[in-house]
Amino acid sequence: MKKIPLKQLINTFLVVLLTVSSAGFLYFTFYDTPPQAMQQTVDLDSKELIIEAIHGEPINFNSFSSKVIVVNFWATWCGPCLIEIPALISLQQTYSSDDLQIVGISLDDSADSVKAFLKKMSFNYPIAMSSYRIKKKFGEIYSIPTTFILDNTLTIKHKLQGYHSKNTLESIIISLL
Repeated sequence: MKKIPLKQLINTFLVVLLTVSSAGFLYFTFYDTPPQAMQQTVDLDSKELIIEAIHGEPINFNSFSSKVIVVNFWATWCGPCLIEIPALISLQQTYSSDDLQIVGISLDDSADSVKAFLKKMSFNYPIAMSSYRIKKKFGEIYSIPTTFILDNTLTIKHKLQGYHSKNTLESIIISLL
């Protein structure tokens, strides 16, 4: 029986460990988890959730109260977020006339980095920076992207954590329109 050198054994172990951890990371990052149903009404009657958009007029959630609202928490450095954004842009374009409004909330530390990112990508929905008031209304965000889908009575119907395909998002939105 041939003796395997210790260095080769350690290298093989490290390759296996790296492969397994990478597979786990990819699985949990991109796995299209089933939507979690919620029944939480967001109190938007007050002026607490009139938020300042990065470009343009303030975002007043009360003006969206007859629409299905998708609130997507994201960041410029988040790979799964960047993969999900084109689907959100497409959904906004397709369903805006059917009373859909998407709002992006950036969790970046700097508004300047978000503004630079917005110059590279053409969003068709408003983007705002996260704030204490927003977090207070929607709760802690433990992973991104995190997407809340509210019906036209401002009740949170779904909280989706992680990346979700356009088909998954679209099926939920259509069921609420």
